[in-house]
Amino acid sequence: MNEITSCSQPLVYFNQSGIIKSHAQYGMMNYTSNLYCEYIIKAPMNYKIIIRIEELDLEETNSCIFDYLLITDEYYTNVYTYCGYQVKASHSIEMNSSQVYIIFGTDDANHGHGFLLKYETVKNEALKSNNFYSCGLTFQLNEDVEYTDNKMESRIIGGELSRPGQWPWMVSVRENNQFRCGASLISSQWLLTAAHCFPKDVNLNNWIVHIGDFYLDWIDSEEILMNISSIFIHPNYHLRKLYDYDYALIKTASSIQYTSKRLPICILNSTLININELDRCYVAGWGSSEDSPISNELRHLYIPLLNLTVCNQTEAYQGKLTETMICAGYIRGGKDSCQGDSGSPLMCQLHNTTDHVWYQIGIVSFGKSCAAAGTPGIYSNLTFVNNWISSIIQSYE
Repeated sequence: MNEITSCSQPLVYFNQSGIIKSHAQYGMMNYTSNLYCEYIIKAPMNYKIIIRIEELDLEETNSCIFDYLLITDEYYTNVYTYCGYQVKASHSIEMNSSQVYIIFGTDDANHGHGFLLKYETVKNEALKSNNFYSCGLTFQLNEDVEYTDNKMESRIIGGELSRPGQWPWMVSVRENNQFRCGASLISSQWLLTAAHCFPKDVNLNNWIVHIGDFYLDWIDSEEILMNISSIFIHPNYHLRKLYDYDYALIKTASSIQYTSKRLPICILNSTLININELDRCYVAGWGSSEDSPISNELRHLYIPLLNLTVCNQTEAYQGKLTETMICAGYIRGGKDSCQGDSGSPLMCQLHNTTDHVWYQIGIVSFGKSCAAAGTPGIYSNLTFVNNWISSIIQSYE
């Protein structure tokens, strides 16, 4: 492997693989002040570039405004910015582009050791296309998961700790680098979340999505960051009752390459499958635990579906729930989706099946009180918006 260490001018590299260091004295002394280093990796057409961050030690600031490492494609559709100690060793970034720009900038104070990158170029045809993958598939849950409500676990409202890749369609939605909501990947450029996650006037430049997220505080091995191209709020949202038609679609700025840890979930088609045929329903997200309003790690919770009429008879809801909502959880309390879970998927499997496909039937919308008795969680019912989802995607694909 050849090494690139100079910052005197933009350097273009054509080799199949290489090493990029933050500065010539990397490993012997810290980087210096007021650097602006540019590297350009060029691969043949129909190739993609894979970058591994082997080491990273830069000044840590909010939004990486002082010292930073920026990695992007030639059109700036996917932009990755790092500082501090945000990544684990050998963190990989797959750039679905034959040209990548790497920029290293520093200010005049608080210097770190720098960074060490390795990269390689790979033919696209050697990788699996999105057509290879099916929606809603992941590895099986442990069979010792508690499926009944006779044990109330108050220690964690957000449920059990998930494993990386267990819910490969999970997405975190962030504004100015702050976590706002969960979302689900439903196709190569479309995400599903809740309308209430966004203010009335959204500045798309302030929002980004993390596809395949698990830990909120660092970039996971197959996690990718995407800019948002468009947000579509259901036209009936807020027209009737609070949180009625609480649906939103997000279109990403570029297409998402599927991997075993980045996959779409299937959307329940109510004309083919009745909701009563579903079993083993879960919600996953980064919602509250006893110690924090947000969980740093993705968690999941088994929840039973409840009769909407029964939920409407509770003191908490008093007939205010509509047919566009699903009621799920525990009337006696103790377990529930909560703050931080908003926008995340409610997902189920079919009765008596061995295909292990997960179908999203709802979106975390609201609840009167997290895990309190008589206040099960309320989810937006996707069976009412199949046509709306299809029409938006077909119109703006």
